[in-house]
Amino acid sequence: MRSLALYSLLIAACGDKEVTKVLNEEISKNETEVVKALNDEQVQPKPEPEIIENRANCDSSYPTICLPARGPDLDCRNIKYRRFRVIGRDRHGFDRDRDGVGCEI
Repeated sequence: MRSLALYSLLIAACGDKEVTKVLNEEISKNETEVVKALNDEQVQPKPEPEIIENRANCDSSYPTICLPARGPDLDCRNIKYRRFRVIGRDRHGFDRDRDGVGCEI
């Protein structure tokens, strides 16, 4: 997308009415595209799943899902969950960038 600020500068520097008209039309198109893109991209935040109450056999590092506290090493491709909370020790390495969210891909 072209910079609206650049168009504004060109209009200010230009005395030619036809060029100014064309630039104003481009600005209007870009503004419409920006508004449409913003409307299309408005994503409602997904509510975080409730913390599971009966966690006797669940790994405490993943409070919103239940993965066995003991068992084989898992990768994201081995589980159905995506974008879940990770706290403390992440023994499976689901939160590679350490931002508290596992299996973001």
